[in-house]
Amino acid sequence: MIVVEAVRPTAKELRPLQSGWGVLHWIACLPLYVGFVGFLVFGLVAMGPDGDAYPPGLLFVFFGGTFIAWATSFRLTAWVNARATSKAPASGTDWRWTLSQDGLTFDTPLQANRIDWRAVKAMQEERDRFVFLVLPGHNPVLPKRLLTEEQSEALRSLVDDLSQKGVLGAGVD
Repeated sequence: MIVVEAVRPTAKELRPLQSGWGVLHWIACLPLYVGFVGFLVFGLVAMGPDGDAYPPGLLFVFFGGTFIAWATSFRLTAWVNARATSKAPASGTDWRWTLSQDGLTFDTPLQANRIDWRAVKAMQEERDRFVFLVLPGHNPVLPKRLLTEEQSEALRSLVDDLSQKGVLGAGVD
């Protein structure tokens, strides 16, 4: 059993995944770029084959304006979400992680969660974190900075053992 106290990942450690869910990752990212591609295609079509329907620079002005509007709305959404999160009763509490043959358990004085290893598709080890792939929108992050070298080795050994037994991800079709 591995117990890690005072788990609170930083924003950098909670960064989005770059791999692990295959093509689903790119489908989930569609809202980030489909608007720009669509606007660019619309602009090129609206300019017409002659190129004289609108001044050529106008498309790039609109494209830049769209980018600024998108970036502003993204920042505003992040700010509103962070503000609401900081006001939540459970916000700011440290988590205690317990990793055993039975699964992962996360608890605070106000709440507790448990994930069976069969629900974990895989564990990704990155330079500063361990990421447990549970759902495309829910991937618990365990910062490496909180683990001793012995705990890190024990975690790797546990995950390898579960993978070899066919338990890790057994509930994933």
